[in-house]
Amino acid sequence: TYTGYAPMQYVVQQRIERAKQMLAQSSKPITTISIECGFASTPQFCTMFKKQVSVSPRRFREMQ
Repeated sequence: TYTGYAPMQYVVQQRIERAKQMLAQSSKPITTISIECGFASTPQFCTMFKKQVSVSPRRFREMQ
């Protein structure tokens, strides 16, 4: 299936989607979510999340 994304972009997009679900449906710490979604570090996760979603993971959770 063609997604329009380069392979790594697709992987990151899928990880962000999973993180969004976890942020909305659990009270796990953001650090735990970043690790469980496959990011190398919490700062990397926060940067990628904000780039994709336009808000920080914390703000996203607050908005849910």
